[in-house]
Amino acid sequence: NKRNYQAAKTNNLTADWIVNNLTADEILRYSLQRLRDRSRDLERNNDYMKNFLRKLENNVIGPKGIVLQSKAKFKITGELDIKTNMQIEKSWQEWGKHYASVCGQLSLRDINKLILRSVARDGEVLIRKIKGYDNPFGFALQILEADMLDEKLNEELPDGNRIVMGVEKNKFGKPIAYWLLERHPGDKYYASNKHIRIPANEIIHLFIKERPTQTRGIPWAASAIMKLRMLGAYEEAEVVAARVSAAKMGFFKESVEGIPYT
Repeated sequence: NKRNYQAAKTNNLTADWIVNNLTADEILRYSLQRLRDRSRDLERNNDYMKNFLRKLENNVIGPKGIVLQSKAKFKITGELDIKTNMQIEKSWQEWGKHYASVCGQLSLRDINKLILRSVARDGEVLIRKIKGYDNPFGFALQILEADMLDEKLNEELPDGNRIVMGVEKNKFGKPIAYWLLERHPGDKYYASNKHIRIPANEIIHLFIKERPTQTRGIPWAASAIMKLRMLGAYEEAEVVAARVSAAKMGFFKESVEGIPYT
């Protein structure tokens, strides 16, 4: 039919184009871990991927990180309260430099870089807000890898909520809680299958939604993973071939009477 979409036709050019009508979550359920693992392998071993992540940190976060500019005003006059603003910014800088992370090893700038790198490489990252933490400000952040959110945990709950790849949602799809593993599943000696239910208001789940009902994030390099892998292997093969070629040697020897020239 001439009124049909050209892109929907099946012919010799599209016979090998296999598609499906599955939800984003159904596709991710069986692919997410492998996508994440391969993306991380590229970070470790592929120069292009490593450079992309480094440039992302440098260009988005920058050398000073994300800073705060307080603009509190007097209620009556509407003028800026300079003294209060200076105190707020000073406290923000102190918290960000020394007390932002629960581990005490990361500044707020380090956290921002780690969050951005994790979202790009893994497709998502979890930030847990710890209120009442043991520091002068009573607040700190815990950065959790996406592996802690068990994509294998899927079930219907008695109250009508659903757990979709570790995220508990109500009937409207709003996250109600996050079911985190007690320990990282990749920890060979301390892995655990037990889950901890964390209310959604304590978790910031960062990822880019590509479809309306999507529950988990997709590594940014998902569509380029195979090409980057092939490109890395091709360049390695070319370098090895060049090295082997450069190592080949030939010799000229003087002929001696009675002995053929070689």
